[in-house]
Amino acid sequence: MGKKGKGLLILSFLLCTMMLFGCDKEKYEAIDTIHNNIGFKYSGEFVDLSPIEDDLKDNMIFFVGESHGMRENFIIKKEFVLYMKENNNFKYLLSEESPADAYLHNKYLKTGDITIIDDMFKNLEGTFSWNKDSYEFLKWMYEYNQTLPEEDRITYVGSDIVHQFGTGLKVLQEVLNNYEVPDEIKAEVEKINSMKCYDKWIGHENTVKLAGNSKALLEKIEDNKEVYSKKYGEDFVYLHGILKGIVSGIEAYDNENGEFFNFTQYRDKAMYEIFNIYFEHLPEGKYFGQWGDAHAYQNSPTEVKWFATYLNEDQRYKDKIITVQLSYYNSKRMGKKRGGYTKEKYDNFTKINILTTKNYNEKNKLYKLNEEGSVFSKGLNFKFNPYLIPTEGVTTDYVQYFIKIEDAIPTEPLEK
Repeated sequence: MGKKGKGLLILSFLLCTMMLFGCDKEKYEAIDTIHNNIGFKYSGEFVDLSPIEDDLKDNMIFFVGESHGMRENFIIKKEFVLYMKENNNFKYLLSEESPADAYLHNKYLKTGDITIIDDMFKNLEGTFSWNKDSYEFLKWMYEYNQTLPEEDRITYVGSDIVHQFGTGLKVLQEVLNNYEVPDEIKAEVEKINSMKCYDKWIGHENTVKLAGNSKALLEKIEDNKEVYSKKYGEDFVYLHGILKGIVSGIEAYDNENGEFFNFTQYRDKAMYEIFNIYFEHLPEGKYFGQWGDAHAYQNSPTEVKWFATYLNEDQRYKDKIITVQLSYYNSKRMGKKRGGYTKEKYDNFTKINILTTKNYNEKNKLYKLNEEGSVFSKGLNFKFNPYLIPTEGVTTDYVQYFIKIEDAIPTEPLEK
């Protein structure tokens, strides 16, 4: 092929790439403007959340189910935080992160020391969380919290398993060393303190040691929770949760065997168990969290039981949960690939049956599915997830609200 032919080939490739991904500059600038204009008072300009008002009083846990990797998710998250605080005075930001991450988030919210977050994000590279919007959202949360009376400030609750074991080990050591170690657990604590923290991965040999040492300490803690709760005070919830998150995290990864559902069945059960640790120790309050959508389903469309399904089967939380489903049309998201990140098309709206009708097609609108006489409470009229299609029950067994998002753009990875 001659130079001219090669040049045409390169030009064709570039044109195809531009057609596939488009030029996101103008969209990013528009989204930046929305982000910057949100401030610290709910406006409802991006999405009117008032239809959920009737469900605020009698419910305890509020989920928004998202697909990760899109900037609009963070606008909606900000809007919900503001609306829920102003209309429901929710207390706990329920986060798809581990108790170790939540400990660091709350430490940052109290001190404003950005180096705490900088160090944590170093260990998140390669995950969906390693993006500019996640980072900026935390900064926004600190600034917003400062506008609230101290007694009304929001606290992070992280009920996921530990994924970054280096972070988990480091925070576990910090919590343990904030207090004089009781003689009854001194041997287990010394073993944990003897382990070295590495930035991200602690290596297979250390992971095995961490699993054994954490499990031994967890068993002693759970055998005498009342004693250790008094000893570690407000940090006991982190000590107990981090130990559970480490043990469950290693168990989930050990049993993955390349199968997503194998991993999930361990992970989501552990999410429920870790949430119970928080619930039993924290003062009463309402929870709001934005999670990967499947975790927020209150009934299981597959053989795997999801986080919110476990919660809804527990009498303490049953019928006190609201889930808002996000679906995306003609959108792009940040994808992951070996060695880095990419942009990929994303559209799960066109595969949904009833919501493609004109009655449920308006973008950035909160649709109430659980109103009296709704068709969604009478049958499975809404296949809300084309990849996890439910086969029994009614739509509102799974989700109660829906928002359609159009032309979403991808989050951007953090710069090293």
